[in-house]
Amino acid sequence: MPALVALGATAVLAAVAVSFGGWPGTAGASAVPFCERFRPGLVAQPANTFSNLGFVAVALGIGWRAARDLAGSGSPARNRMTTTVFYPAFYAGVAAFLGPGSAAMHAATTRWSGRVDVLSMYLFILWVIAFAWVRLRDGSERDFLRLYVPATLLLGLPHLAGWIPFSSDLLFAGLIVTAGALEVAVRRAHPERQAKRGYLLGGAACFLLAFGIWIPSRTGGPLCAPDSLVQGHAIWHLLCAGSVWLLYCYARSERETS
Repeated sequence: MPALVALGATAVLAAVAVSFGGWPGTAGASAVPFCERFRPGLVAQPANTFSNLGFVAVALGIGWRAARDLAGSGSPARNRMTTTVFYPAFYAGVAAFLGPGSAAMHAATTRWSGRVDVLSMYLFILWVIAFAWVRLRDGSERDFLRLYVPATLLLGLPHLAGWIPFSSDLLFAGLIVTAGALEVAVRRAHPERQAKRGYLLGGAACFLLAFGIWIPSRTGGPLCAPDSLVQGHAIWHLLCAGSVWLLYCYARSERETS
């Protein structure tokens, strides 16, 4: 359902853009560093735009797997991802939003669409942080929301308004480090809980590989081919979607009693 909502919202935005003869705002204010040459029409960077469907596909897969778990025909592990609707549905929602969030930037290339792209990344990594915090503290869904909602408001609203005076890349990197540190803390505080760490390592490997492809594929980089439909940044999207899926598999494999 969350992935379908994301697709519906994307379709509505595209319809609005068509009705007004194009995206609102000044084109070319974002997406310039991502190599692919801008094309006329509603989708300035087609490869970088449509590769974001990988996130929506992952969200649909999460919804399908979660439904099987709740029906009793999925994972034997008992944890928040396999016994509740709240956590897998929420995760699927933030994963799905990564797709249209990034696609908006690569399609419209406006300042607002660039901010929506980064916002989708913040919403995702803050979910990972809040989920680790709840598992560390043996908290409830209410505890999750008490952390997640204020954090998204305190970070998201200033970001959308353009009030954050430093690099969003540095801030996102700091949030990733925070998420990693909390996950280490979970493992140390609850050694009785077992999870398939291969999924976690695979997710990290996918992300590092994606990063290794993205950097030399930036505009002016050695792997940049502006007119090609095979874009390094598009591969980044697909590998990051794979990382999102593997992180879900890792959380789903954890065996816990609460």
